[in-house]
Amino acid sequence: MRLFLVPLVAYVLVPLDHPAEPTERAMRIAFEQRLQVQVANVLEFLAETGGPAAVARVRDAGMDKFTVRTFKKLDCAPERDGFLCSFEVDMTLVTGPLEQKISGRFGPGPNGRLTFVQDT
Repeated sequence: MRLFLVPLVAYVLVPLDHPAEPTERAMRIAFEQRLQVQVANVLEFLAETGGPAAVARVRDAGMDKFTVRTFKKLDCAPERDGFLCSFEVDMTLVTGPLEQKISGRFGPGPNGRLTFVQDT
């Protein structure tokens, strides 16, 4: 009887339908894609409110460009729809380097790829 209880307890305690914790590489890709979408949204807003000249000024100044130099996964905790993770990122912006610790939610997006939403 004891032999039967061990697998049953293990089955109940281990969630089988929870996705695997995201890798550092997958998190970095999701983070960079999120930044690209945000930049595109800002440029679209500028085009609507300030016209093509406003967009050209932003692009000429390089304000629409960024480079993620380093990305380090710190920790992740499972949540209902994914994982709450924290990471350190070192980026280069036109205004200079930016180092920051960020936390947010990583989960499956509508296209099946990992998505990132920053905590506020």
